[in-house]
Amino acid sequence: MPGVIMIALLLIMSLRSLGVVEGYVGTVLDVQCSTAAGDGEATSRSIAAITDSLVSGTEPGPPSAYLCVGPGRGDQLPDVWGWASCAEGISKDECCHCLGGAQIGLLYYCPGKAGAHMYRQDCSLQYDSFAICTPK
Repeated sequence: MPGVIMIALLLIMSLRSLGVVEGYVGTVLDVQCSTAAGDGEATSRSIAAITDSLVSGTEPGPPSAYLCVGPGRGDQLPDVWGWASCAEGISKDECCHCLGGAQIGLLYYCPGKAGAHMYRQDCSLQYDSFAICTPK
């Protein structure tokens, strides 16, 4: 578990250095954590890689304009799928800030879980250890 905490702290520091954490608050509407535990540090690294891709790559748009990321990064980490969406009418920066906050929130509320989902006022972020979406 100390490795998971270290990864979470490094992730938070990197997001702060990019300005993702500051400047956007956004209301958390709901958090759902899987009852299944992940299998340790490797799963945490997979989750971090997937959610990093989602935070940086999601564009604001209608509900159908979500980003789906699946495994296949060519590494030996456990498979994790994730999807994210941001509301129409917010900027790309606001979308990134909202999803960055969701990413940090999921680390806080659902530590070590194989899957989690956070709904915020302007965005939604989810990851799980099974196919929850099909990459476009």
